[in-house]
Amino acid sequence: MKKVNILLVNENEFVESVAEELSRCDGINILKIRYDPENILANISENEFAALLTCGSSSAKELMKLCAGVTFRPKIFAVIKKEDCHKLTELSDQLSIIDPSNSPQMTAQMLEMYISEIKKIDNRLSSSISEVLLEGGVIPGNMGFQYIKEAISLYISANCAPCSLQKNIYHTIAKNNLTTLHSVDHCIRNSIEKSWYVSPEMFKLNYFGAMSRSKGWKPKPREYLLTIAERLMRDMNSDT
Repeated sequence: MKKVNILLVNENEFVESVAEELSRCDGINILKIRYDPENILANISENEFAALLTCGSSSAKELMKLCAGVTFRPKIFAVIKKEDCHKLTELSDQLSIIDPSNSPQMTAQMLEMYISEIKKIDNRLSSSISEVLLEGGVIPGNMGFQYIKEAISLYISANCAPCSLQKNIYHTIAKNNLTTLHSVDHCIRNSIEKSWYVSPEMFKLNYFGAMSRSKGWKPKPREYLLTIAERLMRDMNSDT
């Protein structure tokens, strides 16, 4: 089972106690890092973190700024005293404030619930993506099928925001699977092209519109992945 990463930034005794509680949980991996903006940004960009755990309003503000330009933005949990909350002039859904008057055990349970919900959403999303790909004629059981699933999932994680297919999506897939960008690109491109010739016309029309009926037209990998990601994300939002 793939572990969910949580990054500790600028921890104090309370945060360390929370991390100790979380380290006992199955499927959660705790990583610590020294408080240096460049080092933090490099780690967030290179690794998939479900959450960042920190303390203090200044640290929370700095992390929100750093994560603003990151493709796959993690949730930020910040331990902040009530009297210091006013120092946060900007709040967002990305930030969750933790009251230090709660026990580390209670805080760890809250974070574990958050991680559990992420896993449930990921499982539902994985099933939905598989259904769409099978409907579209993508052959299961090969790396192309798996890489396409991962690419669509990553696009959804980034809220389908504009990002580089090679630099962001393929790079992450290659790293996760210990392979090369070329291999990821080849497998995805080959699977999409083969599936296009056997895809039902209703599937093509449903996802790619009237353009799919144009003679000789077929979607480029980016079009294919992003179109399906946007549709699934829209469906997910309508269900909530």
